[in-house]
Amino acid sequence: MLKGIVIFVLGLLIGGAASWAITKSMWNEDQRSRINSYREINDKYNALAAESRARSRKGESIANSSYDRRAIKSCMLNSKIRSSAIEIHLANGAMSDIEKGLFEPLLPVALNSREKSYQYRSLDLTQEAIRLDDECLDQARIRYNHG
Repeated sequence: MLKGIVIFVLGLLIGGAASWAITKSMWNEDQRSRINSYREINDKYNALAAESRARSRKGESIANSSYDRRAIKSCMLNSKIRSSAIEIHLANGAMSDIEKGLFEPLLPVALNSREKSYQYRSLDLTQEAIRLDDECLDQARIRYNHG
């Protein structure tokens, strides 16, 4: 009978130790999972906060500026001509001198993408043209300093 009680107690101890080890392992995994979740949430919060600050600064910048209408019209005309130049380039056509002049800043992109498919060349050139258009519009902004 004593042997049965000893085996029973020994079984309880071994089972308890195994159960404790499993529970601790699960607890540690749960803690790691929570920590990772908190890190992800914190990273997302920081990214959103940075974006919010950037938008706020941009809003303040826009509120303190105006645009030169002639410069904007010039940007629009240049954008249209540059778009036509891209189409002509992709079709291997002949460009006018004005189109060549506005296409010139796109030459490095055109050279880098010459081995790509038509779609990717078109996309690369269009993205660079959009960047140039944005620069043009930024230069058309007149800043006012309120004292």
